[in-house]
Amino acid sequence: GGKLAYYLVVHSLLWTFMTASRIPHTALTVYLTLNQHERDQLTKYRTLFEAAGLLLSIVFQSGITAIFGATKELPSCGNLTNTSKGYYSSIVENLDTSMMKVDAALPNVAGAYMTSAGIVSLLCILSSVFLFFSVTEVVDVIPTNETSFKKGFTMIIRYKPFLILTAATVASILATQSIQSVLELYLNHVKKNRTIFPFLAGTLIVCIL
Repeated sequence: GGKLAYYLVVHSLLWTFMTASRIPHTALTVYLTLNQHERDQLTKYRTLFEAAGLLLSIVFQSGITAIFGATKELPSCGNLTNTSKGYYSSIVENLDTSMMKVDAALPNVAGAYMTSAGIVSLLCILSSVFLFFSVTEVVDVIPTNETSFKKGFTMIIRYKPFLILTAATVASILATQSIQSVLELYLNHVKKNRTIFPFLAGTLIVCIL
């Protein structure tokens, strides 16, 4: 229960900050050019690169987890269902052996996901820094008055449509992640196949593109 609550809080905060950064960046399209056709092209390419980045992150994660051996099958305990009195000692011995194998595999899984998360985070930071220093706006496209950062931030926080859009985006991402997690658990533990999910997710994204 505690781990689930921690995951939901951290995940929600992460996507809240990302959404709060992405929505103003999307709105900056009107400041980049006065041509409507160019604005439509910018929106199209932005969406395309966003989907391509998601596909790239799946490829990175799949490759790194495969290198660390996280996609290997865990030992099955299906042969421990015989509960006859004469097999108690062998059941306990086999169970201990299986648990030792599982515990030995856990550090590889943790290392794989931490490494993949670090690489994807580094790529995200580098792309954000590049975007921050390379994008320039057309001056005085929309006449505005100079306001302080604090006053502007307060206006954004109190702007109801922005809050609704941020909450809706976070909720939709949480729903998507929940479906993805359930599908991954089903494929891993019911179908006993740890390698099909990355290819399935990648195929779906390519089809969308």
